Amino acid sequence: MEKQKSTIVKARPDHIAEACDIAVDAWTPIRDVFRDEIGDELYAAFYSNWQDEKRQTVTRELLANNGYVAMLDGRVVGFISYTVDRVNKVGTIGTNAVHRAYRGQGIGGQLYQHVFDCLKAEGVSFVKVVTGLDEGHAPARRAYEKAGFTANLKSICYYKKLD
Repeated sequence: MEKQKSTIVKARPDHIAEACDIAVDAWTPIRDVFRDEIGDELYAAFYSNWQDEKRQTVTRELLANNGYVAMLDGRVVGFISYTVDRVNKVGTIGTNAVHRAYRGQGIGGQLYQHVFDCLKAEGVSFVKVVTGLDEGHAPARRAYEKAGFTANLKSICYYKKLD
């Protein structure tokens, strides 16, 4: 697929609806895997309102100081946010995704590189990103590895219904 050069700009309130739609679309397969893994009852208890929660998270993160969107032809095609721990001089990439129709075109890599450049300008030497180990997160893991992330710690989340 042909690589496209997007324009990365600071997220504004008028970008939020498109970014939230991208996020919900990107997380739907992930949540489908969650439902399959933990069953309908636990899923309903923990994830029944995930779309609204994801929209709130994306809105909060993008409108904080370090939220950016990728623009092509006047529309939002991806987004990313990050935070900085100034004491330890480390950065953390937050919620990020690329519109389904624009995946595989280098836009995710452009967003990551933009954040890396911002972090370097802020004196940060290390950055982390957190993602899941389930099959739904496989595309995210591939994108992070392609962006140069190498070290990782394995983790698992357990659920239990109380009798």
